[in-house]
Amino acid sequence: MKPARDIFKHSSIYLIGQILTRMASVLLLPFYTHVLSPADYGVTAILDLTAALLATFVAGGMVSAVTRHPSRVTTISIMTVSGGPG
Repeated sequence: MKPARDIFKHSSIYLIGQILTRMASVLLLPFYTHVLSPADYGVTAILDLTAALLATFVAGGMVSAVTRHPSRVTTISIMTVSGGPG
């Protein structure tokens, strides 16, 4: 039962992150409508579409690369980047 509990625990963390992101976008909507002009909405939409298309092409080959060579994927290393001194 422990693996199922761990999966639920980790999944709930991602769920909370998704919910907070959506809530922030809804709460910022009045600010955006006050600050941005219709032309700015167009620029924002084009940038959003471009980022979505690039993400699709960049991530598209990763699934096939990992499934093609699973023996080469042995560990996952996480690199942390610190903006502070030292």
